Amino acid sequence: MFQSYKTFLLILLGNALDHYNTALYIFLAPYLASNFLDFESEVISLIVVHSLFSSCTIIAKPVGVWFFGWLVNILDSRKVLLITLGGVAFTTFSVAIIPSYESIGIAATILLILAKVAQGFFAAGEVGISSILIFNTVKSKEFIKANSYYQCSTMIGIILASAIATIISSSTASFANWRYAFALGMLTGIIGLCLRLAIFSNSNSVNYTAYHKNVMTHSSKSNQTISSKFFLLLKVSCLHGLSYITYAVPFVILDNIIPLISNISRTEILAYSNVLMYFDAAMIVAMGHIIRNNNYKIWMLLAIILFAVTMIPCFVYLSKLTLQVIILIKFWIIFWGVVFTLLLNVWLVQKVDGNKYLFIGIGYVIGCEFWGRSSIAICLALWQYFNDLIAPAIYITAVCICAVSFLFFRQKTSCCKP
Repeated sequence: MFQSYKTFLLILLGNALDHYNTALYIFLAPYLASNFLDFESEVISLIVVHSLFSSCTIIAKPVGVWFFGWLVNILDSRKVLLITLGGVAFTTFSVAIIPSYESIGIAATILLILAKVAQGFFAAGEVGISSILIFNTVKSKEFIKANSYYQCSTMIGIILASAIATIISSSTASFANWRYAFALGMLTGIIGLCLRLAIFSNSNSVNYTAYHKNVMTHSSKSNQTISSKFFLLLKVSCLHGLSYITYAVPFVILDNIIPLISNISRTEILAYSNVLMYFDAAMIVAMGHIIRNNNYKIWMLLAIILFAVTMIPCFVYLSKLTLQVIILIKFWIIFWGVVFTLLLNVWLVQKVDGNKYLFIGIGYVIGCEFWGRSSIAICLALWQYFNDLIAPAIYITAVCICAVSFLFFRQKTSCCKP
């Protein structure tokens, strides 16, 4: 299966550690809001902290994708991956040592924003490169299987972050212990760097320079291509954004809303979410071995439609649902989210010709931040403003409609295969 087994492993390793560090900001958002912001309302604090993170990364990540895509043409690709992983680890650790708002006032908020900007910059380089290079380590017939392992490594990192957040939430000194989770980011980074160095020292250099030159240019011609293919970039970003939303709804949005409208505690809902994450990771690998149909678009459309029709009834009756029913709804959302996400990158790699790295890489980070991560703050804000849970459900359904429209629309351009 593998053309470069060790490279495949180091990509999975870096992806898992990167998503651990990134997911900490989401799962520990309530603690970050209470320590670095000054709002009396818990809902307002959550909206602001998620909005800040989304605003930081929507700028930092596209810049990171471009910069490290340029750097990989100058330095050995192995050195670039060491820089990105080390940068993610260090910036995550820096959050653990920032004084609270009570100690230094608004300076604490500014330092948190700077740390998140830097973390997003390095994380974009890690994920932007690896999400495309993963397909360069296997034969084309194994794309789905390779992507399933890649997506599974994403879930492993998120599961680790969620487990740490659950332990902290259940501790008696949770509002002090959250810093240890971010300090652990440095330890995971050091472990990852040591393992990568061990792999590099026992393997020949993997020369991806030619590959990147074929998919990434920085001339004025490239800039003209980007502007002329804006629709394609919008399409890729919307689809990746929806992929992020299928994860954000069961694991973040519902977990933030449920404790505020029911008797189900945050610790209890997080514990069940951890179990569902194990199921998610296992199903990703299983589906990667099961799915062999080349008609990816049909399965992706089916997944979007079934996800969309679930949203409004789920949110409308959320306060009346028992924990068991909520878990079943999450199970349903996760299943179709896995189907959609697993096929998305494979479909895009086959459909987008030429500048794959720019369109898929930058489309990925813009989609995750603009369409995906921002959905958390948007859904909470819509709920707060209208005082009705149908508002966020309508927003998510609208994003699904946009994604379906992009899948149906066939652009006649040399960048896309017919």
